Amino acid sequence: MDLRGRQASFGLLSFLLAVTVAACSPALSGEGSTPSSEPPRGGHGAAPGVGSPSPTELAIKVTMSGYGTLIIETSPGATCRAKAELPSGNTVLASDFLTDQKVDSAGRATWRYSTQIAGAGAGYGRYFIDCARDGRNVDATAEFAVR
Repeated sequence: MDLRGRQASFGLLSFLLAVTVAACSPALSGEGSTPSSEPPRGGHGAAPGVGSPSPTELAIKVTMSGYGTLIIETSPGATCRAKAELPSGNTVLASDFLTDQKVDSAGRATWRYSTQIAGAGAGYGRYFIDCARDGRNVDATAEFAVR
């Protein structure tokens, strides 16, 4: 087989492998997919419109992830904490991040802080969220843009 024939065979085999992998992928077939708590940016995150976690389940749904504000929904009565890491790698030291937040009866917890932070850097920061209730823990992350 000459070089041109080998290149054509390799290209065909590569294409067939890619199609097979894509067809069997859980993300495309819907099997085994689990929602993430990441924000819906760049294809990462839970599908908008997914309902809030039920009182018996402990999960975190990020409803707002922005520079200066983080809002989550989880099981009412849970205790949550969050950390904000800026694009520069620095951590936000606002009072909301220094104490645990008790989730309200509607299942919502909110963290807010001033966005006039020197050395924040431009790019994407990340929230790290951890919630606990009845001996169960769950964590999540979410990105936010700093311009």
